[in-house]
Amino acid sequence: MQIISIVSPKGGTGKTALATALAVALAGRECRTCLYDLDPQGSAARWYFNHRLPRNARSMNGSGTWPDRPLDPLVMNRIADPARAAASILKDVEASEEAGRPLEWAVCDTAGGAFGTLGELAVLSDLLVVPLLPSVPDLATIPKLHAFTASLETSPEVAAVLTRVPPRSGQRTEFARQTLADAGLRCLAASIGQSVLWQDAYEAGRSPQEMPFWRSRRAAGEIARLLDEIITMTSSTERKSHGRHVSTETAGGAQAVAR
Repeated sequence: MQIISIVSPKGGTGKTALATALAVALAGRECRTCLYDLDPQGSAARWYFNHRLPRNARSMNGSGTWPDRPLDPLVMNRIADPARAAASILKDVEASEEAGRPLEWAVCDTAGGAFGTLGELAVLSDLLVVPLLPSVPDLATIPKLHAFTASLETSPEVAAVLTRVPPRSGQRTEFARQTLADAGLRCLAASIGQSVLWQDAYEAGRSPQEMPFWRSRRAAGEIARLLDEIITMTSSTERKSHGRHVSTETAGGAQAVAR
């Protein structure tokens, strides 16, 4: 079980779009994935219930019980109190394991700047993914992120990803990457380009890679490359998994993605 939490010191960075795209990408690789909506706005939950999956998607609805029939690749859980996110995820993991169909990935969409309620989730997470625009206002929030991670008992893995990158903005992008490097924050090589496709996909209840091919080809490639990097970061000989160390030979996480 591997947990990715999408966090950001501010709103408007594309957290929900990124979370839903990664969840769909994992489900597309036949991984049992749960998308968690921790944002009071409920944007990920609204997207999920409009989502046109080829299989009938199920929601646990916070019930703590797992469906008796075969688990669909992507399910969703809306958590009203982000402070209880870690406990809810652990409960879901236990329920899925008891059903004999353990969850393999959790993707958590959080509210912008809501670090005060995310401490336990951050410690539980295998990776915090921080979407940031290559802009001065977004880069100025890096100290807030550092202050949050420094306040945790255990420092999680953290990686930034540049989102809504305008076309022909090589100099701006390079400046952003250098600023992140100077601040000691890893920046993933894959980035997400600026495109109206992301908004159109959300309104259609889809992820960008599920849109018509002629529109989605670039976005699908960006998401695939980003997910590959995330898998590499979260795949180690021994890694954290809901409170204990688990060998990748038995956990079914990254190996399941490679199936």
